Amino acid sequence: MGSGLLDQAAVVAALPDLEAIVTQRRALARERHDHLRRELSARLPEWEIPAARGGYSLWIRLPSGTGDELAAAAMTRGVAIASGSSSAPEDRFLDHVRLCYPAPPELLTEAAVRLEDAWRSLQGTPATRVPVPLGA
Repeated sequence: MGSGLLDQAAVVAALPDLEAIVTQRRALARERHDHLRRELSARLPEWEIPAARGGYSLWIRLPSGTGDELAAAAMTRGVAIASGSSSAPEDRFLDHVRLCYPAPPELLTEAAVRLEDAWRSLQGTPATRVPVPLGA
């Protein structure tokens, strides 16, 4: 198989519970997806935030500016996101960002607050709540 014996043993031990594991992971993904989408929609109603069709990320179209600008502003606030331009050749999706949601809900809420702050800074408008340092 190309992997260590311990890894193979762990996989074989998990196989009988595979359906339960998959069900649990799907529920967890749906909960976090819905949580982040709800948080962002409440704070940034001008964003286009369709439901994800799979995976662990939202593909969001921004109403103005570029994903690169937002990614840079978000990074200064401790949130790493992917710009749409990093996902496609030939300057496609410049107005998109990809937001992953594998984190627990409380971190997703704080990320949404920080993303709102980053977005508002680019738009020249104040955020609804000042972000606090993570872990504070």
